[in-house]
Amino acid sequence: MSAKTRIPRLFQKLDFHFVPVELAKDPDAARRAKITVVVALVLTAACPLFAAVALFVYGQPAIAMVDIVAAGIALSVPFVLRSTRSLTLASSLALGVTVGAISLAAASVEGLTSPALTWLAAVPILASLIGGRRNAVRWALVCGAAVAAMVLLERWLPNREMPVEARRGSAAWNYLLMFAAVSTFAVLYERLNERTALVLAAAREALEKAREQAALSDRLHALGRLAAGVAHQINNPSAFVAGNVRLARDTVAQVRAGVTPSSELREVEAALSDALTGAVRITETVRDLKSLGRAGDERASPIDPAEVMEVSLRIASPQLKSRCSVEKNLQAVRPVWVNESRLGQVFVSLLMNAVDAMPQGRSARENLVRVTLRMHEGRVRAEVADNGVGIAPDALGRIFDPFFTTKPVGKGMGLGLSISRMLVEQLGGSLSVESVLGEGSVFRVELPVTPAVEPVVPAAERDDAPSRRLRILVIDDEPLVGRSLARLLGRRHDVELCTSAVEALARGDLPRFDVVLCDLMMPGMSGVDFYERVVKEWPQLEGRIGFLSGGTFTERVRQHADLFSARLVDKPFEPEKLNALLAALSGSGRDTPQA
Repeated sequence: MSAKTRIPRLFQKLDFHFVPVELAKDPDAARRAKITVVVALVLTAACPLFAAVALFVYGQPAIAMVDIVAAGIALSVPFVLRSTRSLTLASSLALGVTVGAISLAAASVEGLTSPALTWLAAVPILASLIGGRRNAVRWALVCGAAVAAMVLLERWLPNREMPVEARRGSAAWNYLLMFAAVSTFAVLYERLNERTALVLAAAREALEKAREQAALSDRLHALGRLAAGVAHQINNPSAFVAGNVRLARDTVAQVRAGVTPSSELREVEAALSDALTGAVRITETVRDLKSLGRAGDERASPIDPAEVMEVSLRIASPQLKSRCSVEKNLQAVRPVWVNESRLGQVFVSLLMNAVDAMPQGRSARENLVRVTLRMHEGRVRAEVADNGVGIAPDALGRIFDPFFTTKPVGKGMGLGLSISRMLVEQLGGSLSVESVLGEGSVFRVELPVTPAVEPVVPAAERDDAPSRRLRILVIDDEPLVGRSLARLLGRRHDVELCTSAVEALARGDLPRFDVVLCDLMMPGMSGVDFYERVVKEWPQLEGRIGFLSGGTFTERVRQHADLFSARLVDKPFEPEKLNALLAALSGSGRDTPQA
């Protein structure tokens, strides 16, 4: 068996037999524990040799007996470490025996002039490897005290003078032994460090995976808490949307049958107007959730933090309304270069934290959350303040530590604030807190602004409607969506429908259409596959194809949507955005991205 295999097996045995589980979990503590055990075992073997030399060479039975006792103490060090789990106690025993054995060996032969005394120089080195710089200084003082004691007691020490030749031989042997011991220990230490480095690398990788998993878990936990409120936000408008649409349908049917006078169509118009309001509310809720829930999209872009805060307030509104009143002061601020989803996650986390800070038994009117947004010293400052229970001074310094929480068991994992601070710092900003116990807390987010950019005119304020009647082909696997889009565009354009990309390709007349609108996610052939086929067979159509999306679910479709974002319209459709897309696809001078 080679030395390369013996040494790792030796360390494995040391790990198994002597290093406690509590220390083995920390690679650095495990390394120092194994050094302590190795030193103790070396002393266990060396002290009987010192005893034999003291007894048979120099005739010092008392010194020999002390060396035997020292060997017994050294042998007990690994077991002391295992039983007490105290690295400090075990290392002190090992180093103390080392100093005692060397001092006694020197005292028995020539005292201060003994070559054995040079071994004391190794003690601070061992101490530094076991306990660091302060430990090395501490044991250097102990060795100095041992030398001072020998100076004071030299008159009574039972040392023997050696002839010059013997002294030279002893010195040579001591130096050779010291060089051999230092070299051997260096090899052991290097192997130990290699193994420790591998363990640390594996631990860091596992910690990073755990951190990512914890971040995702905390995000899902937050979204889970919001699910009930979001369901309420969608159920209420969907109820009166369905009711009003049903009323309008029945009334129109009765008017056509002559049962109800045509004057009742005013009631139909009012019902449809209410239904449209509800549909818009549902659309806004879905859009807010999509902006918060883009888990795989880490891109940064110029974002208006006021819009992100408004979205976050709407998402958290069910919890906020049920527990407190909200004061909002969102001033006009410059855009920030951030990831919208991540900033929304931070804002929602702070808002939910404010809700949780409200004391039990107090009415919602007494609970207040103040949300402010303003410029401060060239940076955007967002504050979420509450008049809740506040944070104790001893907990304030740990509030951003992972897994630290002041909430009751089951109310959180203690990750929300730590992850929020991490996300804000990744965005180039800072997250801080001020709190007074019993009065409330203020969480403050500061973010750097982006360079000045030209203002963008909203689509609703542009005259983007195509000036001529277009021939449009709509491809969507959901017939109701296709018919809805046909009704929306049919008054100004000629619209035809296909329920699959395969059906559209089978027509063979695609070049006659001015615009083709294709859903990205469809069974069988997706919108991406359709686009690639069309560009290959009819290159002149490349600039006339736009895309519809209710959400991207595969990486390939997501990349395509990112590349052609200027040609993409999200469901449910907004007439202004549809008209802008039609104008862009049917106009001249189209910008064609390179796939």
